[in-house]
Amino acid sequence: MITKKEIMAIREKLPGNRRKFWEENKKNFPGNANEIFNYFKPRLGKWKVYIVLGYLNKKSKPYDFDAHSGANLLAGTKKQGYEFLLFLNIARLEFLSKPALIPIIAHEVEHIKQAMKNSRRYLLSIIDDKLSFKIEKEAEGILENFPDCEIEEALESVLYCYDKWGWDSALKMAKDLYNRDKKYGGGYRKALGLKEYRAFLASKKAQDIREFIDAFS
Repeated sequence: MITKKEIMAIREKLPGNRRKFWEENKKNFPGNANEIFNYFKPRLGKWKVYIVLGYLNKKSKPYDFDAHSGANLLAGTKKQGYEFLLFLNIARLEFLSKPALIPIIAHEVEHIKQAMKNSRRYLLSIIDDKLSFKIEKEAEGILENFPDCEIEEALESVLYCYDKWGWDSALKMAKDLYNRDKKYGGGYRKALGLKEYRAFLASKKAQDIREFIDAFS
């Protein structure tokens, strides 16, 4: 879906003035989200998926608890129908480029596949931490095919927080990405590796964001 050459072309835009980059990503977000969903979606058959782009809280920053997206089972019986709601949180996603959106949206689409396969198991995971861990780890498996996109998501997320709110917000974003494997019920992959996290800390100490960007070259 995305080549490494395309990702590197995006990467080249990041050391300079990123204002136009963020504006273009926000403008293209609805189309990019739909394209990514269509690429990963399963054969729906009797199922319907409603995609909603919105906020849980318009004041949320990308690292806040209520900036998360979600795949929610609405109905799963013959009488009630077979419906799913894919909620994509604007607060967390709209500023990302298409490659950087892939890890989050692909993960949520995997949840849709899980629920279609076994609705009862998927629903039980909401109230069972051990099962939730398994569900999330399974969904994260798709990301092994897109390591460059995971890196791009982390880089852009930190840079956006830095550009919009400064060093303290960028640090919160970096910590959130580095500790993602501990979020919610667990089962997630780290979105920011130790090397890159240390690079950010060094960059913050030097008050030069370019050092962090260079760590992704």
